[in-house]
Parts: sequence; C-alpha cells; structure tokens
Amino acid sequence: MNTSSLVSACTVIKWNEQHLVAYVQCIDVNEELLLQQCRSNLPSYMVPSKFILLERFPLNPNGKLDRKYLPQPEFSSLTTDHNASVPSTTLEQQLQDIFSQAFHIESPPIEVPFGQLGGTSLNAILALTLIRQQICTNADILLLFSNPSIRQLAKAIEPLLIVNESQNTIITSKQYNETHIRSLPSPLIESVGIILLICQWVLPIIIIINQCQPFLFLILPIFHLVLYIFCSRLFSFKNNKPDNIFSWNYYRWWFLDRLWNNNRFWLQHIIGTPLYNNYLRLCGADVSLDAHIYSTSMDAPWLLDIDDGSWIAGQTVFNCLHFNNDNNTFQLYPIRIGSNCSIGARTILYDGANIENNVIVQPMSSVNGFVASQTIIDGDDDKSSSTNTFMTYNNRSLSIWHKIFQVIALCSLICVHCILLIIIYKVYSIVQVPLPIIIAFCWTLWSILGCFISISLLKFIVGSCTAGEIYPIGSWSYLHKLWLRQLVVSSFHHAWLLLNSYDHIYPIVLRWLGAHIEDNVKISEIDTFLSYPTNLLHFKTGVTTFGSVLLVPTELTLSGDHCVDHITLGSYTNLGNGCSILPGSHLASETIIGNLTRVSRETNSNTGDIFIGAPASVMPFKMPLRLTTTTSAGQMKIIPTWHTCFSHFISKSLLLTIYSLTGIVGMLSIHTILICISYRYRSHIRYPILQQIISRLRQDHQQFICPFLGNTQWLIILFRALGAHIGEGIVIPNFSCLSDYHLITIENDVRLNMHANIQCHSFEQRVLQLDSVTIKSSCILMSGSLKNLFCGYTTAKHRLTLIVTKP
Repeated sequence: MNTSSLVSACTVIKWNEQHLVAYVQCIDVNEELLLQQCRSNLPSYMVPSKFILLERFPLNPNGKLDRKYLPQPEFSSLTTDHNASVPSTTLEQQLQDIFSQAFHIESPPIEVPFGQLGGTSLNAILALTLIRQQICTNADILLLFSNPSIRQLAKAIEPLLIVNESQNTIITSKQYNETHIRSLPSPLIESVGIILLICQWVLPIIIIINQCQPFLFLILPIFHLVLYIFCSRLFSFKNNKPDNIFSWNYYRWWFLDRLWNNNRFWLQHIIGTPLYNNYLRLCGADVSLDAHIYSTSMDAPWLLDIDDGSWIAGQTVFNCLHFNNDNNTFQLYPIRIGSNCSIGARTILYDGANIENNVIVQPMSSVNGFVASQTIIDGDDDKSSSTNTFMTYNNRSLSIWHKIFQVIALCSLICVHCILLIIIYKVYSIVQVPLPIIIAFCWTLWSILGCFISISLLKFIVGSCTAGEIYPIGSWSYLHKLWLRQLVVSSFHHAWLLLNSYDHIYPIVLRWLGAHIEDNVKISEIDTFLSYPTNLLHFKTGVTTFGSVLLVPTELTLSGDHCVDHITLGSYTNLGNGCSILPGSHLASETIIGNLTRVSRETNSNTGDIFIGAPASVMPFKMPLRLTTTTSAGQMKIIPTWHTCFSHFISKSLLLTIYSLTGIVGMLSIHTILICISYRYRSHIRYPILQQIISRLRQDHQQFICPFLGNTQWLIILFRALGAHIGEGIVIPNFSCLSDYHLITIENDVRLNMHANIQCHSFEQRVLQLDSVTIKSSCILMSGSLKNLFCGYTTAKHRLTLIVTKP
C-alpha cells in the first residue's frame, strides 16, 4: 500500500489476535482498490481483514504514531459481507461449530478460507484436533490446508466418513475374537534375556577393572561384535511367514535386536568402510563390498541385500519388522537395494522395499514395495515418479589406497583414545581418594579432554570446505572432508554428553570452527552441527534448534556425487524436532520449520513463514508475534559450564557409590527407584544444582539401563511407574520414544516401530507448553512417525506415519 502514490502512510495492526486491520492515511482512495492491490501482491493470509481510512494519523509529542488513539475496528460486518454463511448440510453445520470454537468467530462464513478469518497456527491445529475428535479420525493437516473453507472441507471429508464407517463395522465384528486370541508377553523369557544382555556388557568391564589393564578396553568392542555374529547365526531366521507377537520367534528377533542396538556405538566407527560391509556379511546380509553404508538403524541386518556402488546415508532406517494388529501377528520382510542407488538421510525403508538399480531417494522419504530403475523418490512412496533425466554415475568404488587410508585413520583414532586412556589411568593411579570418586573424576576429565580433542581434529586435520564444491564418493577429498568428519564426531559422541542441551558453549565452539554464529543462538544438540562443514553455517540472532535436528552434510547430484553449500538461518528462526536442513537452504527471519520437515535450496521463505512436510510446504498462516519478555517461567535457562561439570561429577560419584555398596542388582533397582521418585516429585525440587544432578542421573539411566529393556513389558512397567497411563499388549522399542510421561495415555495393543516418538511438549519461540496426548487401542506408529502436542487423541486402527502438528 505504501507503494501507491495516493497513500501517504499506512500501518497494519493485529486486533484480538485474530484480524489484520490496515489503517491508511490517504485522500480520495477507494477501499476496494486497496483490497484489490493487496490481493494481487500478497498471499490470502496476509491480506488485511479490514481497511480504515484516515485523513491524518494521531501522533504523539515525538511525532510518532500514537496507536492508542487509532479508532477501533468494527468486526461485525466482516461475516455479514460474505454470501453463503448458512450451512446446507449437517456436516457443514458441525464444521461451522468447530471453526467458530477454534477461530473465535460467531457463525463463520461457509465459503471463506480460514486464512481470511484471522487466527494463528494454534487455531488451525485446534480446528484439526476438534475435527479428529468429533467428525473424522482420518483428517490430517494437509487435508485442512488443501480445503480451507467449510464447504470445501465438508466435500473432502464426506468420502472419508464412508470408509471409516465400513472399517469400524469390520473392526467391531472382530473385537470379540481379538480379545480371546491375544497372545501375552512372557515375563520369564524377557527377564532371562535382559539378564544375559546385562551380563555380556558388565562382566567384561568388571574383569578389565579388576585386572587394572586399561588397554583391555580395546578388546571390549571386538568381544561384543563377535558375540552378535555368533548369536545371529544361532537365532536369526529368514522365513517370511507371519507369527504371533510374543511368540518364541518374536523373542529370538527381540534378543538380536537388543544386541545390535547396544553395539551401534562400536559400529559407528566402521560405517562407510569395507569393514562394515564384511561385518554385515558375517551377520548374514548379502551386501556388496563396494557398497557405502552409513546407517546402523536396522532391526534385522541378516535380511538386507545391497548391490555394488549404492550409497546409503546416515540415519536411514531399515525397518524389516511389520506388525499386523488385525490378527495380532508380526512378520519380517527382506529389504533389497540395487546397484548405484543413492538413499538420502532419514529415509524409511519398510515392508519389503525392493529398489531397482540407479534410483535416487531424497532425504526423509518413505519407501516400500517395488521401485523401478531410473526413478527419483521425493517424499512419501506414493509420490514417486520416474524421471526422463539420464542419471550417469561416476565410479563409486574405493581403490586399495582409499581403503588403506580408512584403516590408517581408524587406527590413528584408536591411538588417540589410547593416549587419552593413559592420561586418565595416570590420574587414577596417583590420586588417593575413594574409588567411586576417582572414577567419577576420571570420567568427567575424559569428557572434557574428549571434547577438546574432537574439535581440534575437526579444525586442524579435517579443515573447512568450499561452498559449491562437489565430492565424488570414490575420491580422496570425499574421504578427507566428509567421511573423516563423521568418524571423529561419532567417536567422541559420548564426550559431548558432558554438556546440557542449549549450552552456551555450543555457539562458541562453532564460531571457533569457522561458523558465522550471531548472539542469542540456542542449539539443542551439537553433534549434527559438527558433522556439517562448520565454515558454511551462518546463523543470525535468536536462532533456536530443537531436538534431533539434522543438517544433511551433502546434497545428492544426478551423477551420484555429493555437493556442499552454505546454510543460512535468519534471525529468530525455529527448527522443530526431527527436521532436516539440506545444503543451500536459506531461511528468512522469524521462520518456523515444523517437526519432521525437510528444507532445501528450493524452499522459498519469507519473514514469518511456517513450513511443514517433506518436502517443506508453506502454511497459510504466519509465525505468531515473538515474545519480548525474558522472565517467563517456561523459557530456557542458561546454566553455567562449571555447574554442568560439577553436576556431572557428583552424579557419577553417586551412581558409582551406589554400585560399590549394593552391587549390580541393587544399583539397577535403586537407580530406577530414584528416577521414578524424582520425576514424580520434580515440581518440589527447586535448587538448580540439584535439578542438574537429577537430570544427569536420568540421562545415565536412559543410557546404561533402558537399552536393555526395549520392546519388553519391563519398559512398560517403568513408564507406568513414571506416571504414564499404558494399557496391555503394548510394544515400545526404546525409552526415548516417550517424553512427558504423566501426560501420555496409550490404550491396549498399540505398537511403536523403531524411531517412532510421542511427545507432549512444544518449545515454540522458546516458551514451554504442555498438553496431553492419547493413543487409542490397536494403533501402529510406523518408523519415523511423531505423535505431537495438540494432536489430541488418535482413534483409528490404522498404521500412522507422519503426524506433524505444532513445531
């Protein structure tokens, strides 16, 4: 409007958190002309709901606009100006009542998109939640945004109601039989399995400590990896036949899955090398020695078939396990990947994915079934499309000298750890204090030295990258700049657990490594930022990144090579849980990236945009006004580094003291009781240092005890002790799958696959918000799915994939 010669000044104000009102200082200007100009230059959700024309703006003594003297707008005319405001069907009437409740408008128009009714992202999410609760459980956020008016939405929902009715009829007829054929978990088998898992980890460590030979720790990973090979040959099965959940075959798979999960830290050191390929072959997989596999997220490694030259990015999920709640069975499907394929980060391969040669799968895609050659998959499997672009691949094989370089680099890193162990052992031998205290001190010292060594290696050995540079897989530059970087970061991952989320040290470290980080930047986890070429990062003031954010180090090209580029985040940008940012991404100020969203160089953002989906799609509303207060009880708190180190030392001392006094069984029991009590009465713990110590004890419990409990009823009992409302026959793979336990309700026979998550909190604009989440009976959450705040409850007996709501 300011560009018009007839307008001398204008300002836009948000009234009642619902409507945009434009105050225009002008002479002889038609309001309809202003509306037409805005509609031709702005998206619908940015067009003001009302224009108020003034001859002169009220000014204060300083000559600035005095907003309190602006005339109040009259909104009653907004709804009466629209035609067709009376619903014609019962469904439209229900939707109108929901829109009225969600957007706080009495009798909203039937044919007007909700973006023009005002409101924020929370209003839209509330409307979706009410629709799921009252009308249709299958409605998702994309359906709402694709059909923004009440009439359009009613036409889109009507076919879904017919499908729901038929499915509910079938489900009702089966419910009686299902309750009688439901197989029950075996506490005896689970208990024996957990004891064996704990013994194969703890007993070698006890022997090493008693021998006082720190170099024997180098034998520990070899022992664990060889044990898995032996067990996989003994317990694995390849017959692709359904079997009852909690049957003997199920527990065979469960034991191997727990062993594999506990060995993943060791395997991180050899991914991307022929050593990893050979190890998978020993485990029963049919893997080419020339494949490049960077993922350890797999639940049945012996069912993999990967051909020559295929490149598989980190955090790719091989989900062979398939739950069928109709007959309470499970099934293991093989996964095959042809030659010269490129699988992007966080791709989900499930239900017998069979990918032919020369296929490119973009990050955060989901693939099942057959995929033909020369195909590019972007997003969900049903969105895959063949391409006419001729994809030619360079030679992806590593030469003998490349393989020797990888072995030398791995041995050098082992020597660095040995030197670190020698230093720690010398301190352990000299200092004469009680054993738990000295071990805790050495543990903290190792973490500090490990952090320092890792960033030194990244800065002086790995070095920086040049924007736009392309790295062929079978090249020295790829191994030096990319493979070696991920090796260093993964090897010292546990050292960085010394620091808390959003520690103020993180931006300082990244600046030292060459990143352009401005003030007031909050980073939840530093690993993913260290794995990215740090000199190509540019974060402006107020950027906030939440848990499990992934900066994908490289971008795939049609020739099968990898390209690096800058990532720029505008001021006060929020990156939601589990989102992925690709090279070349440039986000404008005050942008929200929703959970499980993929952003790339093709994502065009404007100030205040909100993106959801893979690939990212802009939503028809803007980011809420940023809060200026900094004293809110729910906002982030800065914890001094010395507090962090001290709480780390005290928590480890307490943990080791309990172990020395009570033994392994007593330590496991007392540690678990402490965690449950501290969580139940967390509101009464007010001293920051005590909160830090308890947080460390929870972290140790999750890291050292909970991995043995995955996919068992002991984990369910633990969640119940923490306050979660969980029914019978539930399968949850890991402790990290749930958060905010007291707000979670899960009914009977719900199954969670690996990397499925349920959370009840949001930290949008750094303000904590909590709400309850309910999962109704017989739901299945697929790998990579997220049940989030403001989803309300899920009632469908269907397989849930990506449930994305508030960032």
